[in-house]
Amino acid sequence: MSVAAVLPVSRSSSVVLNLGDAPAVISLASLIGDAALSAKVNSLVERGDAPGCIHALLPAASTLLASSQYSNGQVSSAFAILASTAEESGVEGSALHDLLLEIANTAKSAGSASEKPEEKAQRSAARVKALAAVYHVAAAPVTRANILQILLETAHERNVDALVAPVLARVDSWVEAWALPTAEAQKLHRACVDVAEALYAGETGGPAAERAACTAVLERMEAYLKTFEAPGSNAAAGVEVARRACALFLAAPHTFASDMLNLSAVKALASAPDAASKAAGSLLTAFLTGTNDAVASALSAHKAALPALGLDEGKLRSKARLCMLAAAASASRANGGNGVVSYADLRATLGTSDDMVLEATVLEAVHHGVVVAKMDQIESTVTFEDVTPRVFGDEEWKTLLHDLKRWEVGLQRLMHVTL
Repeated sequence: MSVAAVLPVSRSSSVVLNLGDAPAVISLASLIGDAALSAKVNSLVERGDAPGCIHALLPAASTLLASSQYSNGQVSSAFAILASTAEESGVEGSALHDLLLEIANTAKSAGSASEKPEEKAQRSAARVKALAAVYHVAAAPVTRANILQILLETAHERNVDALVAPVLARVDSWVEAWALPTAEAQKLHRACVDVAEALYAGETGGPAAERAACTAVLERMEAYLKTFEAPGSNAAAGVEVARRACALFLAAPHTFASDMLNLSAVKALASAPDAASKAAGSLLTAFLTGTNDAVASALSAHKAALPALGLDEGKLRSKARLCMLAAAASASRANGGNGVVSYADLRATLGTSDDMVLEATVLEAVHHGVVVAKMDQIESTVTFEDVTPRVFGDEEWKTLLHDLKRWEVGLQRLMHVTL
């Protein structure tokens, strides 16, 4: 009796290993070609010892991973057989969880020492596919989350992050559906951060693609940092990613609004032991809430830490002007304001006496989507028609509600005229 014949991949189907003229459904032991292993596995099958079968076959599965003579499909099918065997074995609870993680960790690392350099890329893909097969078979939410974490870590460690890129867009909905404990959610989100950063670092598709990749990193970082809002969480444990998130936000040419200052892990930067973390938190606070003088003061105070954060002082000063302009635009529209600001007021806000610098800043802000504005050089005014708030707090909600109410009244008038 072959192993595969009694080890379904799911409750309704078996794994097919396509080996040309060989039988379509075969045992893993037969696939390896080890007669002694085949005899041992068949004996374990007859005794109904599913965990014993798995532990006997794991070294054989490692052989599949290490050799390029076996296709990715064969490898993933083999690991699906092992995972399905565990799920159907009658083992439950933590024992089943541990057994499936043992299978997953085998797919991650077993046999890697014997890989030839020229085979590493192909075998890396095989490992990712094998882990995907185990993930799809696992049923328990925490087990699925842990296997997905291992899958992401494997792809990242082997520089094949692109293979798991689609996960990043769906992981938030999965975490919510699985109702994971905070610690498990943190580990999974942390693995996503590493993958997203690698994808951004390797992005070569031009400005639009780089912008999208940068946005994806910030989204993954914020998702991770938000897990520290759960009761009893140690916000200090999120400081490393918080520092990187602040630095990325400050360095990115298209980011001007964020709610990160509300996050406990970002607040914890102020009490971090290293100068770079303190600088990251202080600079972000100045950029999102401070005046031009506050930004200048923060840059002066933390100038020595900028290289450690990968930040350029000149670029930060240019970006600060855009942030100050956004603040002025928001203030001009608050509480039903008409959005009109004089050149004189904007020069004071931006810390410049040059109208050309002011106008260039407005044009750059429009280009980056920070504001929608019209300049009147005759009247020396700028009319802000829309703005992206630096932060979204109580005042921003009031402004939004006011604008919605005004829009509702206008719509009702239009409907009355039309009818």
